Amino acid sequence: MLTDYLVHCPHGGCEWRGCLFPEGNRDAWRPAVPTVREVNFRCPRCQRAWRARIVGEDALALPLEREVPAPQEA
Repeated sequence: MLTDYLVHCPHGGCEWRGCLFPEGNRDAWRPAVPTVREVNFRCPRCQRAWRARIVGEDALALPLEREVPAPQEA
């Protein structure tokens, strides 16, 4: 069955905590599909995404990628 994870948003200043389902392939839990070890989450408060590694029943946040600002048009 599809599993939600108790997570907290790793983005500075947000401090949201709660249970989330991973984004993406909702059928990844099926035994016929290879086990997914990295998943994406999106914070319901700040709407920023992050990746996590699934270890047992836990989702451990991976280091955040640097956000590159959009180029400024002249």
